[in-house]
Amino acid sequence: MLEGAGAFYGEEYNAAIGERLGSRSPGALYIEADDLDDLYAVVTHAGLRVVDPVGDRPWGQAEFTIEDGEGNWLSFWRRLG
Repeated sequence: MLEGAGAFYGEEYNAAIGERLGSRSPGALYIEADDLDDLYAVVTHAGLRVVDPVGDRPWGQAEFTIEDGEGNWLSFWRRLG
């Protein structure tokens, strides 16, 4: 998935998208995770780069995004409600 900045994203996330486009690995993978809050605690404790912190999104998901060692973005999400 290639992502562009959008009006529904926050300023920090849009800035990170802009930095990533044209980089060595602009890919993004979305992974459903029922235990989203626990997983977020694990990745932050491990010191991984969090691109977009956990939170509810207007499109009906709670999600967060990290960057792996190759520059790929991994977004973990769960449906709200």
